[in-house]
Amino acid sequence: MLTQILRNTEWREFGDFVSPAILKVMPAAGAWQVARTLRRNRQDRPLRQTATEQRRASLQAAHLDVQLAPFFARSPEGALRSTGAHESARSGDGTPQRASAEQARSLVELYFHQLFVGDVTLLDLRPRAFEAAGRSLQGTLVWHPAAWLWAWDKPFIGSLRRIYRGFYDGDDPTFRRGLSELSLLPAEPIFRQHFGENQTEVTFRTKDFVSTFHQVFLCCRAHNLRLAPSFLPLGLYLATLYEHLELLGVPVDVRAAFARAVPDADSERVWN
Repeated sequence: MLTQILRNTEWREFGDFVSPAILKVMPAAGAWQVARTLRRNRQDRPLRQTATEQRRASLQAAHLDVQLAPFFARSPEGALRSTGAHESARSGDGTPQRASAEQARSLVELYFHQLFVGDVTLLDLRPRAFEAAGRSLQGTLVWHPAAWLWAWDKPFIGSLRRIYRGFYDGDDPTFRRGLSELSLLPAEPIFRQHFGENQTEVTFRTKDFVSTFHQVFLCCRAHNLRLAPSFLPLGLYLATLYEHLELLGVPVDVRAAFARAVPDADSERVWN
């Protein structure tokens, strides 16, 4: 199972994020397929190189404050950098809070950008995957993700985009359509509670993320619903984001980050 594979890699700490309840709402064959695909993608050098260069180009075109290191310049996988992004941000100019806020904003923008532009996501947003370029408050984050990536199937990513776009645009029909397509409509109250009413100052805590996913799985089990296997890599992606943002320890204006990172509907069709 996926948990076993994670615990045999540098991502072992994320094995505990795979809630046991998910086994009740996802076919075992689908979970095994996810695990095999993640391992295969990790070892597929041409796929990783293509995904890296495409993401580098899309980040540059979007003018986000994140620079993806070239594939050939990657640091050794799993090696802790001597100066992580959060450490650089908190040193030098005496304004750690503002620097951390800039980094947190950039991380959330990167999270949304990868879900809305292109069909392959590099899943590693852990603190160890970043370093700060220079000591400027506006310094770009340099990203060295480990070799974990996922190619989303179009129905799943389309529905996920509708959930996010519907919520942040205040478009309830679109929001509920996305939930329905992913068999999540009974869990609508859980998602709304998790997103919260105040999206301008969101504090990220890993225990909240784990609790929400667990509640969603229990809700789906109670309604005899089956979830798409793609929820597993999505959960891993979110777990790395929460770990990093919790470490930075500053609230984030998620609505503003979404607006800056996500293209409008017409531009999205061009990108994808």
